[in-house]
Amino acid sequence: MAVVLLAAVVCGGRASAQFMPNPEVEALLRENARLREEVFRLRLELNRRHLSKRVVEHAQEKPDPRDETQEVPDPDDVEEQLEAFTEERIVDHASADHSTANPRPEARKTEELGDEAVVEAEELIEPKKPKARWSTRVAVGGNLTGGNVDSYRVNGDLRSTRQSEKHRTSLVLNGDVGQSEGRQTSERMFSSADHRSDFTPYWFTTFGGGYQRNPLAGLDHHVRGSIGIGYYFFKSERVEWALDVGPAYVFEQRAGFDDSHRPSARLGQEFEIRIHDHLKFFQNAEVLTSINNGSYWRLHSEAGIETDITRNLSLRFTGRNRYDAQPSAERRNNDFTLGASMVIRLE
Repeated sequence: MAVVLLAAVVCGGRASAQFMPNPEVEALLRENARLREEVFRLRLELNRRHLSKRVVEHAQEKPDPRDETQEVPDPDDVEEQLEAFTEERIVDHASADHSTANPRPEARKTEELGDEAVVEAEELIEPKKPKARWSTRVAVGGNLTGGNVDSYRVNGDLRSTRQSEKHRTSLVLNGDVGQSEGRQTSERMFSSADHRSDFTPYWFTTFGGGYQRNPLAGLDHHVRGSIGIGYYFFKSERVEWALDVGPAYVFEQRAGFDDSHRPSARLGQEFEIRIHDHLKFFQNAEVLTSINNGSYWRLHSEAGIETDITRNLSLRFTGRNRYDAQPSAERRNNDFTLGASMVIRLE
């Protein structure tokens, strides 16, 4: 029995000695943690200085006086925010798990905090840009009469735009149809698809196509394809005015004329101003001139105002004018329509 007790005491002592802390190992772990902490602080400081230098360089760039949306950050303000980021990340790092028994997860945590601080600090200078997405507006209007005169007229308009930092794609489809006492009084359709790419803050390239139909004016089919270069005279959040010019190719079928394929020159113009947060005025025009016969040209233009009723509902008044320099026989040069419609915004 004495031998058994002696053996138990010896084994228990060895087991206790095995789990007793080793002062040398603990000292090495503490020194390792201290060095990692120092590397973390140095890394944040280097990143802060690098980002501060970028802010100063950006502030020294000469802004374009015509661009009202261009904002240059104040170096002092951004410097304070970067300093706050540095202190905040050090606090986060200090509150992280610093268990000396498992240094590897802590080292990974240090790298993650450092990378996160860099990303957030860079967003002070270059905020994340919103993703491009489609914005669609559908407008419907019309009138109906009965009694002495039975008539109706319906008009519709669909506009869809996809806008990114340097690119814009626009789709337009509108038309109207009407009758009075069984006689056709209106049958028009206009559609276009255009893409614009900015290669400087004020210069852009554009290409696209369009289709028109107006049988009552003698225009059975009108197809256009074009490319061009344009310039923004004004470009801000509230005002945009752009002009583009370039070659085009046109195919037409008109009453009283042979089918025609002709090279043309195209001039396009767009203007929009937001008078206040819930009211805007817009106007655009397109002129196509035959290169072979300068006396033949066609104009399509529109202008209107739109006022918001709710976030996704608005009221629009629009006037459209179509002018043909050489109309078909017994047709007038000019067609003008004026209408009102309710607009639903789909985003």
